[in-house]
Amino acid sequence: GKIIERKVRLGDMVKAGQIGALLDPSDVEKNVASAQAQLDAASHTYAFAKQQLDRDRAQARENLIATAQLEQTENSYASALAQRDQTQQQLALAKNQLRYAARAADHAGTITAEQADPGQNVSAGQAVYQLAWSGDVDVVSDVPETALASLAPGHAASVTLPSLPGRSFRPKVREIAPAADPQ
Repeated sequence: GKIIERKVRLGDMVKAGQIGALLDPSDVEKNVASAQAQLDAASHTYAFAKQQLDRDRAQARENLIATAQLEQTENSYASALAQRDQTQQQLALAKNQLRYAARAADHAGTITAEQADPGQNVSAGQAVYQLAWSGDVDVVSDVPETALASLAPGHAASVTLPSLPGRSFRPKVREIAPAADPQ
């Protein structure tokens, strides 16, 4: 669909479920209305087929109609039932697609890239934003072989970063990768 509004910008923090962009819903709304009309018609056909089946079964018990006529009515009923079920699924799909007109963040995080602009048409699955997870942060560090004996997964460590002088972090070791730097 066509992006009609972006509600967040590069660097913004978003919460899970927060709307980030709106797509033009008019085409999808028309699909929902069309699917609803098809379901209404199929439901009417199904109700008529059910009434006809009930009548023909009653008449068949009294030997008032031929077996072939009852079988034909049962076939019409089965077809009407399948058509009604199919149109129910089409309506559910159309309503589901309508929900996608409001693009929401699936997790909390920070917008790290804008990949589509208002007025642009996007296809299903195309990214509008790039969202970095908030919460736990992984730090990858090279450790001298002599220090490996003091580290184990789950143990506390101390991390200081040159870019944040005076700050120290107390993470837990999650993994020790067996790869060694050849230098």
